[in-house]
Amino acid sequence: MNAGGHFLWYHGQDKFSRILPFFSLDYRVLPYLNVKIGSFNQGGLLGLPEPLYKFENQYTDLTGEGVIINKTGNRWESVTWLDWVKFIEADDPFREEFIFGHSGRLKLINNDKNLLEVPVFILVNHKGGQITDNDEPVETRADLGSGMKWTHKLEGSLFNKFSILGHYYYESGIESNRNGNAFFTYGEIKGDILTAGFGYFHETNWESILGQPLYFSPQLTDQMNVRVHDLVLFKLGLARAITENSSMAIRFEGYYDPGIKKLQYTYGVHIIMNEWLEILNK
Repeated sequence: MNAGGHFLWYHGQDKFSRILPFFSLDYRVLPYLNVKIGSFNQGGLLGLPEPLYKFENQYTDLTGEGVIINKTGNRWESVTWLDWVKFIEADDPFREEFIFGHSGRLKLINNDKNLLEVPVFILVNHKGGQITDNDEPVETRADLGSGMKWTHKLEGSLFNKFSILGHYYYESGIESNRNGNAFFTYGEIKGDILTAGFGYFHETNWESILGQPLYFSPQLTDQMNVRVHDLVLFKLGLARAITENSSMAIRFEGYYDPGIKKLQYTYGVHIIMNEWLEILNK
């Protein structure tokens, strides 16, 4: 059983932007299968790539409410969840909303040097409800993705791991929107302190459910029949472990749009503290 709270505060404001209770029941059904009911952490634990899940959600939308199932294994591991975003009662003026997600990976090769895996991503967002005082139609949209990722261990003092991936995504939009698709490739070299990566993203009519808006297609104009967008991205990070579960990192990310010849970037310091004080263990 877990209990606590999630507090979101932006420096420069005089109050918390969000205060949420956190309560969950955690049950290990089998040694490789764990079920959590109630509140659960999202963020990087969902295992979604950036085109499907923006990094800032780890701060602004960390807590989910519903159920999450974790499956571990030598060949297949996954996380499956249902996040109930809005609960409705009779005559509410807004629609109910939930997000179903699945992120899994099949390990084709897994040895001391190489890991070759096939990922599977599913996101479904539903908005509706038949007991509300709301005339908006029921909407269901979905993001699907798969591809391949190769990770190779290096023997060096500065870098110890290299990875490259290629993903294809498909989006089934609501009736008023067109279906979209996208291709994403990204290579990264990683060490204990320094990490650097370079990637390319191409999409058509793309606007994912939880993804980074920088990847979204431009808005349609009278001269545009199809929304096509390309993005070149590069990332650089310096990180240092504080303890086994806590770290401090400096991140820089750049995004170049060749269509409009514009560079956008973000940088910041990220401190993650994940320490637990054990009061009772029986």
